[in-house]
Amino acid sequence: MTSEEQPEAVDLTEDEVPCRDHPEASSNTSQRSKIYQHYTSDALKQKFKCNYCTVSMKRDATGSTSNLIRHMKMCHRHIILPGSSNHGNQQTIHKFFEAEQVFSQSEFEDHLIDFIILTNQAFAVCDAKSFVNFATYSRAHAKILCDSTVKAKCDLRVLREKAEIVKQLEVAPGKISLVSDCWTSRNLISFHGIIASWVSKDWTYEEVLLDLDIINGRHTGKTLALSLIRVAEDYGILNKIGAITSDNASNCDTMLTEFANMAKEKEQRVRCLAHIINLACQDSLSVLKSSFPKDVVLEVDSGDENVQQEGVYEFQQDLSVDELTGSEYESENEETPQEMQGKQNRISLYYRIRHCIQKIRRSGPLREKLYNACNLEDLTPRTLLLDCQTRWNSTLRMLKRVLAMRKDYQAVVRSSQSLSTCALTDSEWLLLDELVRFLKPFEDVTLLLSKSRTPTMALSAAIYIDLFRHLESYKPTSQNADMVAAAKAACDKLNKYYKSSDALVYILGLVMDPRCKLTWYKNVGIHAEVRNNKRKLLSKWQTVYKTSAEPAESSNNMDCFDLIAIQMAKSGKENFDELRNYLALPVVDSNIVTDVLKWWKENESTYPALSKMARDVLGVSGTGVPIERAFSFGSDLLKPKALSMSGETIRRRFCLKAWLKYKEETFLTCKMKAIAKRMVGIV
Repeated sequence: MTSEEQPEAVDLTEDEVPCRDHPEASSNTSQRSKIYQHYTSDALKQKFKCNYCTVSMKRDATGSTSNLIRHMKMCHRHIILPGSSNHGNQQTIHKFFEAEQVFSQSEFEDHLIDFIILTNQAFAVCDAKSFVNFATYSRAHAKILCDSTVKAKCDLRVLREKAEIVKQLEVAPGKISLVSDCWTSRNLISFHGIIASWVSKDWTYEEVLLDLDIINGRHTGKTLALSLIRVAEDYGILNKIGAITSDNASNCDTMLTEFANMAKEKEQRVRCLAHIINLACQDSLSVLKSSFPKDVVLEVDSGDENVQQEGVYEFQQDLSVDELTGSEYESENEETPQEMQGKQNRISLYYRIRHCIQKIRRSGPLREKLYNACNLEDLTPRTLLLDCQTRWNSTLRMLKRVLAMRKDYQAVVRSSQSLSTCALTDSEWLLLDELVRFLKPFEDVTLLLSKSRTPTMALSAAIYIDLFRHLESYKPTSQNADMVAAAKAACDKLNKYYKSSDALVYILGLVMDPRCKLTWYKNVGIHAEVRNNKRKLLSKWQTVYKTSAEPAESSNNMDCFDLIAIQMAKSGKENFDELRNYLALPVVDSNIVTDVLKWWKENESTYPALSKMARDVLGVSGTGVPIERAFSFGSDLLKPKALSMSGETIRRRFCLKAWLKYKEETFLTCKMKAIAKRMVGIV
């Protein structure tokens, strides 16, 4: 039913004339239900047909109209039934359209910009006739802007949204931490992304993109430090920075050193744990990729230089290149082993699997065979995944997909003469399953770290211990030698960076989590570090936070009662130390307290000075995941036809999209809190 055919809202408050063909029409009209007004009776078929849709309902033998009324309420809510609870208050079709007639061009333009930015549309979409027809339909006053005007409006919107972020940072009660990383776009423009994170006055974890600063020239540590200072000064937070999170590249070490010299303040360095996990997995995979060798013959194109003398088969890593340059057709008349172009190599389990996946993805007949094999097993056909060398988790996803499609994959490989030598034995499938189980804990903790708007400092230490225990379970006496070597390589990499986890920011992050405190060190078996860490903690507490909690001197105009109250309160606090009292209490149950910030909000009055330390520390991000999440906008924004976009336009669109999403998330959070208060009776 089109919008033009929609019936008007009907208010059945007066007597209606019954249907002529209804059996009860000629009898008692005054007592007949008015619901029959909306149905046409079919006496032959003993049915009622709705006047507004094609539904026909069987006539009830008892004369009940419950089904008729129910259909009207569920399918035609614009019909106002007599006696309904919302009678007289329900918005009719006429009232609905009358409300829509209130139009504001400025609000319309804001919604238009939101649509363009959040959905990564080109500014030129406003010039498309189809879009103009859609946007102005039934809106006589709407005026669609041209692409240049939309761009100018977006620039003004950037300034407006940025001013709101600046105001939020000004009223932030504690330290503001930064997350920093570099990114190069598809059109080869370099950016320095910077995200701010802090704990608000209401004890919510806030996280917002500050800038995507354009970097010209080399990404030296000094260049990045200058960019960091420029952005911090622009937002007025240079003197409020608590810690800086970045990856483990050498230029980031130089950046922090240069920043400390320029800003004349030594900021606390936090190494991205997700990046450390990536490095550890890459080291272990480098061992496993050359493990489990087997003598096989691979079909190699003439002139192919990918077969190395060492026997390791290297492949192109760019999936788009693999897909576009590979042949889409494989001859059904396959060559005999004597005719195949190739050489005998010691090829590892990983490279054999990757070689087969690559060949299947590039060959139409092999893809069809895989599709048919899935149908025979009553499985949903899925595509075999190909990994990327720079992302270890893509290798795990590739191997997991192969295991999930084991029968179908094996059937296709064995049916192809060129791939049959790469077929896996039962023992090799067991090794592959063991490899996936080896990498699975790394994937789990990476996903755990990727949660947004959650304090991660205490979690970082817990993840280190969990991974160490997982890797130490691979002992030479009971495990495959290759798996043991891979575990040792990953453990060595984690140990290299674990030393930095004894920095003060990590210690404070653990202690300020009421579920951990110093008890965590004893529970995980690190007894030797408790005394040293407690000494660092007390030093920070006494020199920075405890002194700020001392009461101000009394003024001359206060009365005697105020003076007595101050003196009595002071005498009562002389022997009370918030930190010592906090540490003396047992840790809270992690099954009961899942939100650390909520616990501190409830206990802020008990620990007014210590809560300031908690707010500063819990606002620090333990990973660079937030900035990586912001960089993910690039793949949607920089489509092939948008690669001519200037760096400044990319920067502004990135920032504006991040700010609009942040505002939307904040609005939804506040709305949920308001609903929760109403549910418990708090207005």
